[in-house]
Amino acid sequence: MPPERVAAFLEYACPDARVIGPGARRSAQNAAMRILTRHPDIARDSLYTAVVCGDLEEVQRILSVRPDAASENGGPKGWPPLLYLCNARLPLATARDNPSTLREPQGRPEQGRGTTSSGAPVAIARALLDRGADPNSYYVLRGVEDYHYTALTCVLGRGEEVATLHPDAEALARLLLERGAEPYDTQLLYNVFADNTSRPLLGDDIIWLLELIYTHSVQRGRQADWNDPTWSMLDMGGGRPAARYLLEAAVEGNHLELAQWFLTHGASPNALSWPGSRLTHTLHEEALRRGFTEMADLLLRFGATPGVVRLDDRETFEAACVRVDRHAAQAMLERHSEYLHDPGPMMTAARLDRLDVAALLLDLGMSPDVGDSGGARALHMAAGANALRVTRLLVERGAEIDFRDPAYDATPFGWAVHYDQPRTIEYLRRISRDVFNLAGTGHVERLRQVLSAEPERAKEMHWGVTPLFCLPDDEQRAMEVVELFLACGTDTAIRNRAGLTAEEQARKEGFDEVAARLQF
Repeated sequence: MPPERVAAFLEYACPDARVIGPGARRSAQNAAMRILTRHPDIARDSLYTAVVCGDLEEVQRILSVRPDAASENGGPKGWPPLLYLCNARLPLATARDNPSTLREPQGRPEQGRGTTSSGAPVAIARALLDRGADPNSYYVLRGVEDYHYTALTCVLGRGEEVATLHPDAEALARLLLERGAEPYDTQLLYNVFADNTSRPLLGDDIIWLLELIYTHSVQRGRQADWNDPTWSMLDMGGGRPAARYLLEAAVEGNHLELAQWFLTHGASPNALSWPGSRLTHTLHEEALRRGFTEMADLLLRFGATPGVVRLDDRETFEAACVRVDRHAAQAMLERHSEYLHDPGPMMTAARLDRLDVAALLLDLGMSPDVGDSGGARALHMAAGANALRVTRLLVERGAEIDFRDPAYDATPFGWAVHYDQPRTIEYLRRISRDVFNLAGTGHVERLRQVLSAEPERAKEMHWGVTPLFCLPDDEQRAMEVVELFLACGTDTAIRNRAGLTAEEQARKEGFDEVAARLQF
């Protein structure tokens, strides 16, 4: 088996934290599956591929001959086998799959404890640990060496990269902890709320995980740590104490059960904010400001100092908009017309799909293209949040459909694709002229319409590449996309940051027929 093919398979089968977003991760998974389907023998190329493919028999055979292989770093990522196992998410139906027994990817996996695999990963993990694999194995990314992505963190996924849970998440987590994995895994705890949207990224059912970590901490004689109201041993660096960070996110998202769990297990309701926090008031006052009366009462029961809400004029305007009080909002604008340029209320409406709030702001004179300090506009926010009602309203009221934000050079359609938001993808793909994402999502007919009217778009460059680098997962559609771009003169010689041409990138992703077409 050519080593570059094996390396590509492992790269796509086990995406690390640099692969951001559910769409990108699913594309990586599909690329790995294309390679495996075409080359099923790859499963027995090495211990690393056997682990990823769930081939328990092959793993046992290798370890019986070379038990030290259980802890040897290798493969394209330089990881030990356990990390490849914990990062893999291939939809394999049995422990020893071949192309005839592969399960189709299930679209957008539900987040839960993980119960969908054959169970082979747990048996393989046990075999590796029995032969000396380190349960605290971790990898780091170049430039951010302080962040340790441990086997436990990789199993549980999420975080900013929005990785899914491993199909055997709970069983693997229990096994790793039983074998000595550190329960105070700061990256794991950060990942619970890592996208800063105050949504528990492991799903609403994460109490089982917190209880599991707590139980193993107590068993190791670290009860005193949990009784420390500041959880100082969980300092995540940068002046961000874990207790305040986690409790703050629970309060901001009105997650009562989670907030109660954190408070019961030592988090202080009066913990000070940390530099960079979006919340500048006490937690009790923040709960009151948001109208979360049950949360405010919960904090008081655990000893929070009662807060007093005093709104300044800007906050008074925002509050009036959120409760759709047109008269009060208009009165504030008569004194502060500059508030119409404040993106805060519109961004909140976009994120939460508050059609009533967005309509009020537009009626008051706010631009549908209002944007934040990073250059992202309300339409970007709505599209990325799957907020279809606000997305449609902004477009109907004149928002620029394909404006690219300066930070990511992405259109609103691109935001919807990045966050894998089905409703806004379906709406925007009918009106967007973003040929990169029309190609990547396989909307061939719309792409044909756009290129027929504006063939020069096929020669656009973004992120240093042409749209030939953005192919849909279906190879037949990918071929149609390529034919459209070639007919419009897209340059096939351009190389991406990895130094690959579109043909070489397609071959790496398992698009052999497409790669052959791009050679000519």
